Amino acid sequence: MRLFAKKPRPVPPFNTYYPAIEGAGSEQQAYYRWLVGEFQKGNAPDVQGNLSYLFVRMYEVIGELMRTTNYDVLAQWFEFLRAGYAVTTKVGSYLDTGSPRVPRRLSYLGTNSAEAC
Repeated sequence: MRLFAKKPRPVPPFNTYYPAIEGAGSEQQAYYRWLVGEFQKGNAPDVQGNLSYLFVRMYEVIGELMRTTNYDVLAQWFEFLRAGYAVTTKVGSYLDTGSPRVPRRLSYLGTNSAEAC
């Protein structure tokens, strides 16, 4: 994994609670499509504090998990976020598997096991 692109791309501001890409502007959607492409290449570009982009992707991965019950996909995404963003953002607190909050978060996904992460 490469942490942050060498030439940072300007990030359209995107900071909202419970973000959905459908509700974003065209510039934000274009950036998001680029960002997902970078994730697929193993890159973790600097989102410059615009964590909504990361949460939109997390919600998509969780949605995939709910359709397929493939916990490996979710675990891989959490590990990617942890490696790329936990040090520089508050994302780490959401992904801390030692946190008592993790089992509660997973319970609404249909499991009570923190091991799914």
